[in-house]
Order: sequence, then C-alpha cells, then structure tokens
Amino acid sequence: MWPESMLVQSDIACCRMAGAQYTGIRDAVIGQVEIHEVCKAIVDTEEFQRLRFIAQCGFGKFVFPTANHTRFEHSLGVCHMAKLILDCLEKNLDDDVVVITKEDKLCVQIAALCHDLGHGPFSHFWEHFLKEKFDKTFIHEEMSEKLLDRIYENHEKVRNVFKKHNLGREELEIAKRMIRGVLPEDKTKNYLYEIVSNKISGVDVDKLEYLQRDSHQFGMNCFVAIDYLLSTAKIIKLPDGTTTIAYREKTTYNLLGMFLNRAEMHHRCYQHPVTLAIELMFSGALKQAADNDFGIDYKENGQVKRRKIDECHNHLNEYIKLTDDIFMNIYNSLSDSLHEARHILKRILHRNIYVLVLKENITKEMNFTDMNYNKLKTIVENSLLKELNNKYNGQYEFHCKIVVINMGGTSDNPLKNIHFYNKHNEITHQDNYLDARFYSKDSNFVSKVCFIFCDFGGTQKPSDDTIQAIKKQCREEFDKTFQRKSHVNSFISSTK
Repeated sequence: MWPESMLVQSDIACCRMAGAQYTGIRDAVIGQVEIHEVCKAIVDTEEFQRLRFIAQCGFGKFVFPTANHTRFEHSLGVCHMAKLILDCLEKNLDDDVVVITKEDKLCVQIAALCHDLGHGPFSHFWEHFLKEKFDKTFIHEEMSEKLLDRIYENHEKVRNVFKKHNLGREELEIAKRMIRGVLPEDKTKNYLYEIVSNKISGVDVDKLEYLQRDSHQFGMNCFVAIDYLLSTAKIIKLPDGTTTIAYREKTTYNLLGMFLNRAEMHHRCYQHPVTLAIELMFSGALKQAADNDFGIDYKENGQVKRRKIDECHNHLNEYIKLTDDIFMNIYNSLSDSLHEARHILKRILHRNIYVLVLKENITKEMNFTDMNYNKLKTIVENSLLKELNNKYNGQYEFHCKIVVINMGGTSDNPLKNIHFYNKHNEITHQDNYLDARFYSKDSNFVSKVCFIFCDFGGTQKPSDDTIQAIKKQCREEFDKTFQRKSHVNSFISSTK
C-alpha cells in the first residue's frame, strides 16, 4: 500500500454536494478540483498512484524545466472537467431530450479519471517506442482498460464503493468504452461518449485539460476560455435520434482557438527539436538495454526472475512498475551489458545530444502529403538517410523523425464536425462554420515535418563549418528525394 503522505488525503477538504461526498483538491492550474468518492477510491490504488511518476509531456521537461507535471494531476483535472461539463449539460437540458442519470455521470467521471492509466514511461514516447521496436499493436487506451479491470478486481474497497452507488460490471464496461470513444448502440446515449474522447469533433475534456495545464507549465498562453465554453454545452437530438453536444455559435472563435492552440503547442513545445533528439537517443539506449535483458524483477515459485521491459505490457504485475524511473535505473546500473546504454544517457545529461541538420515541411507540392507516417519514414530512411550515410562513409550517423501535426485529429476542417446553436435555440447549419484555413499555418490543416539529426559521436562537437556543410548536403539530398528545386542557401542562413 502506498504511504499515507502519497495519497490525496494530505491536502483535501471534503464537502457534500448533491447528496454525495466529494473530495476537494487544490490545484495550481485549475483551482479547486472535485472528485467523487467512487473516483477517490480508484485514486487511492497503486495502479493510479503510479501516474505520479510518469511525465505528462515526456522529455519536454528536458527543454522546458517547468514542464515537469505528471499524468496524475492531468487525470484528476480531466475528471473534474468531466463533472463540470455534465453539470452544464444538465443545467442547459431541454425537456424531453434525454435523462442524465447519476450512473451516467459516474461512468463518465470514471472514464475521465482512468483514460491515461495505460501510459508507460515518458507517456507517448513509450507507445511510439514499443510500436516501432517491438509491438505494433500496443495502444495505451487498451492498457488503460486492462488496468481499470485490475483495479476493480483487486481492490475490495473499490468494489464496495461501486456497489454503494449502484455501479457494477456493466457500468465498468461502459466506462471502458468511453475511454476508447466507441459510440454505443443506443443513439440517445451518444453524447456521453463524446465527453472524454471525442472521435468526431475532437472537442473533449481531455484536450481542454491538457491544453490548459501544458500551456501553463510550458509558459505559453492558452487561448481557450474553458469555463465559458463548457457553460454553453448543450445536448441536442439530431433527426435520426442521435444525441450530440452542441455549443453556442458565438463560441466559434473560442473553439477555433482551441484547435490552433493545439497545433501551436505541437510546433513550439511537444515537437521541439531538442526533445525529439533526446527521444531518439533514449530510444536507442532503451533498445540496447532491452536486448541485454534489462527489465523488472518478479517472483515466481519463490525464485526471483526478470521480465524484459519490452514484455512487461503483456504482464500487468510488472507493467505497473514501469515508470520514468527506468532512465535513472539504467544510468545507475553497474551491469557491464548496459555500458552502451549508460553512455547514451550520460550524453543526454551532459547535453551532448544529436544535432539538428534539417527541418523541412513536406508540402502538398511534393505529392507526398497523402502518405502516412510509416511510408514517409521508409522513404526518408531508404533514400535520404542511405545517401547521407554513403556520402560520409559511416563517419557520422543520421536519424530521422517524421512529425504529423494537425489541428484536431482530422485533415478536414475541425470546425465542420461541431454542432452549434444560436440564441433562439436553433441548430446552426453546418455550412455556416468559420473557415479556419484563414488562421491555420497550413491550408490542409495538417503539417508533416521532416527532422534529420546527426550523431557526431564522441564528446567534442564539430566546428560550425562542418555542421553547415552537413546541413547543405542534407538539404540537397532532401530536395533530390522529394523532387524539389534546391534552395540550400536560404536554409543555411535560417538555421545559423
């Protein structure tokens, strides 16, 4: 069991609301966060407390020192926002549209709280690492569902508080589907499945919370008036009987700000070149460690055994022990087999990281924009990187990152998929949405960016002349690969 000081009781105030006990937690970003006692029981488990040790923004904290917040506080915030929007939906509810039950509300709040349970070390980094190196089928949302099952099965306190509020296995399955954003057969319940993970419009409490929190921690501005936006949320019924969440049409610019904010955060923070370089380096160190049996120890029939880190996602007992601590565990290891991995981590800590030698948008003129990530990466690796490695005869090692940045999870204008209503309570026609192309960095709403990094090895950084010569060569090979007229000089001057 986790120490009492680790649990949220240490800084809480309890209050009675709507006949149920809520726990109030002071949050530096949101203010007062309110957590229902069902959710509180889940929070006080080792499966959930593990999120305290998983960075929300991965290696972003290596570039932005204050971006050291974790999945723990984000998950509490999403749960709180789910409660807020449910309260607003109930307040704005028209007669005969739907009935929002207490059980509905609790299912949404459970899903909101547990949607990120399945993240591995350094959050999205782990998912990308596993998919690229070991298991292409890994999805953190599915792991979240497995861990939610584990919490319910292994903790009697959780089952008891579920029972107290008329919740059981059926409601647990509903919460799991909400985590995935899988719409129900009952169309009148659709709106509930849009709150945590909205696969249609991209407007959900997960996105709103991380934009607010991440912006604050990165020292950026958040352009979304979240309280105002949520206050206009309203359940409407479409002609086919499907329910969905609509917003006042005067919130259009607010919602546009959300999508633009998301893209801007990716361009300036999440996909910062130094963060990407460190990800590449740690990925190499982790692969080397995995190949040398680095993992999590466990007992079987009284004997201590070791589960390799690339196998832990298939074994929940070991997976819940995987946190960001693996970085320092490798670094502090005395094993001779981890010498190479330790050397890479030492380079990261000494800021001897890979050097960015090319950053270029893959534009629609290149006829490659319709290709997915894997195809683009294959082209870059088999053509561009191969030519560079041949050119320098193995003297330097080149690595690539292809980053896809969109405004709202779809290449189409995200505002198209949102329903609005006016002051007369009339549903606004979808053709009246604001054309976000005017505001977007890319008229296709999607940016595909190619990053090329060079590992010069050793401890001494090469001269500026050497780096500039390599940048020039990279640009020439990039233009050749993507069949575009070279403009090397402009690139070199812009990256000095």
